[in-house]
Parts: sequence; C-alpha cells; structure tokens
Amino acid sequence: MKNDSSIRTPLLLIAVFVTLCTSGFAAEQTSISAIQKTHMGEFVTISGTVDRYFPSDSDKSPAAFIVKDGSGKMRVCAWPDIFHRIAGVSALSKRGTRVTLTAEIAEYNDKIELHVADYAEVHIKGATSPPEEIEQTDASTTQTTPSI
Repeated sequence: MKNDSSIRTPLLLIAVFVTLCTSGFAAEQTSISAIQKTHMGEFVTISGTVDRYFPSDSDKSPAAFIVKDGSGKMRVCAWPDIFHRIAGVSALSKRGTRVTLTAEIAEYNDKIELHVADYAEVHIKGATSPPEEIEQTDASTTQTTPSI
C-alpha cells in the first residue's frame, strides 16, 4: 500500500495550480461599453487612451480623465492623495497616453464613472515607478555643522 504522503503531494500541487489559475492572478480586461450600473461597487480593469484631462481644483475634489477604448469612453476619477502617487502621472494630461487601470464602478450625477482606489492599480505606458515622497523637515530643528 502506498504511503499517504505520496498521494497527498500530487493532490496538493494540483490544488495549488487550480487556485492560481482561477484566482484572478492576472486581471481580466473589461471593455468600457460592458460597464453597467448593475455592477456598481465592483472593480473592473480597463485599457485605453486618455482623451481628456480635468485637474483637481481643490484638495478635496478628484482629478479626472476620460479613457476611451474601441467600445466607448469612461470618466475616471482619482482623489489627490492617490492621484499624485501614480507613476508617470503627468502623462495623464496628454491626449493619447496609453493607460491600464483597475477601479471601482461608481455613479455621479446619474452617470457611470470609475473611482481609483489604489495608485498602484494605474499603469501608464512608459512609466516605471511612483514619484518619491519628499520628507518634510522643520527648518527650526535643522542643525548645521560649522566648517573648520
């Protein structure tokens, strides 16, 4: 009779493989025209090009940009705390910039839009890393070393 561990090992490997293949390891792309109000609150991944850009006018309002694919256009919003951390964010102000993003389906003024929840879920073609955060220092506590 075979040892139980010799049977369990292949079964475990099969289970891990099936889990990885079905867990959404790579996000499935959704066409913009397929995004409906019935999916409010769900997250979708879209790819397309930036058609227009609307900067934020305060620290409480989102920046927005219109992304279009072959099926339609969609307004995408990102609040300042997220928007400024997107890698290559300045490219979003340029028409034609390629972008892939995952965001939550939401509604504003009876229109469907996407809300970015994580800056790392916005991928701009050619961008490599998010902007570095600059550490703020208080000038009154900064000491200088006298030169000799």
